[in-house]
Amino acid sequence: RSLPGGEDVVSFLSSMQRLTPLLTPLLATEEEPAPGIGFRVDFRTSRALERGADQIAEWTLQVGEQRMSLGQDEGQRQGVWRPGQSVELSLRWASGSPRRPVIDADGARVDGARVSFRHEGPWALLRLMAVHAPTPDALLAASLGGGQPEPGSLLLVIPTAARDTTPPRTGVAEGAGLAVAFVRLRLREPTTGTLTPPGVFPVIAPALMARSPVWEPR
Repeated sequence: RSLPGGEDVVSFLSSMQRLTPLLTPLLATEEEPAPGIGFRVDFRTSRALERGADQIAEWTLQVGEQRMSLGQDEGQRQGVWRPGQSVELSLRWASGSPRRPVIDADGARVDGARVSFRHEGPWALLRLMAVHAPTPDALLAASLGGGQPEPGSLLLVIPTAARDTTPPRTGVAEGAGLAVAFVRLRLREPTTGTLTPPGVFPVIAPALMARSPVWEPR
């Protein structure tokens, strides 16, 4: 701790220690050559903090070949993610809604009334959770004040505009606003089977700066 950057290193190691039980199932073994981690998704959570999410008619999460959606029972909203499987979270505005999502941002793709957040690669599910983590800065940018979403929540902030507005190629659409929605995604702790909000994933290990040797005249 006494070295420059020491507090950051201790915090990083503590975070990795906390995540170890959750991430251990991702290690391949002879008994389990295709490892995976269990999860459960809950749609439209933290409703007291949402804004404009009542205009969204369809909520879906696609993990590999597994598809979960709002309205399914609890058992149907559970699955297993394996490293390398793509992940796509999709929201579709109701046909009668006066609003529509606009402007591709933060990895989002807009197609008519639908906005999708897709991630690929060996850590797709973890990347989805990291990108949409409700950090203090993200909550402040969404103008949520001091409100705190439920543990394990993903924060989705989507630019919207009036339905009949033609999205501009650049700049802000007429009547632009922000929709704020929450999806809760929890991982299953392998030894107990309990669902656990993983919190914030460390992205990069901090550097530990050694002290420069002190020169002393002889």
